Amino acid sequence: MIISGLLHVYVPAVEGVDSLKRKVFQLRKNLKISKSSMVYKRFSAAFQRQQIEAVLQIEYDDQEVDIKLLQKEFFDAKATLLMIEGQLKIDPLMTLPHPNLVMDPFLLKMSAEIAPYWEHKVSQNTLTSLSTQFVSSDPAEFLTQGSDLINLTIKGLV
Repeated sequence: MIISGLLHVYVPAVEGVDSLKRKVFQLRKNLKISKSSMVYKRFSAAFQRQQIEAVLQIEYDDQEVDIKLLQKEFFDAKATLLMIEGQLKIDPLMTLPHPNLVMDPFLLKMSAEIAPYWEHKVSQNTLTSLSTQFVSSDPAEFLTQGSDLINLTIKGLV
């Protein structure tokens, strides 16, 4: 069965947008990336640093890919699985939807940009509805369209 989810990808701002593009390209080995939010640079109060970040809509076949192995790959890539469409999962190793999804208004805004009608299983509100309830205090700068992450060419990146 094909599973859809949202994945937060980020790199320190000093590494630049090309570093984020390389990370996304590597993640494409095991995942289909169907959408991306716009790419931003912001000072993250949670991480206490400037970072370049985006949210990706991913798809994978749960018959072929073990979510626990994917979770390790995400950890190694410094990416965070935010939610899997229609699922609520609470265990010590993985909580979905990820608590940061509602604790970080900017992350919620990027998620609502690509999956506006997905329902947050704890609040039972759509991501769009939730995103209008919170205002991010983190200053952010638009860097590039999300399609630049999805339509990657390998030239000059690897």
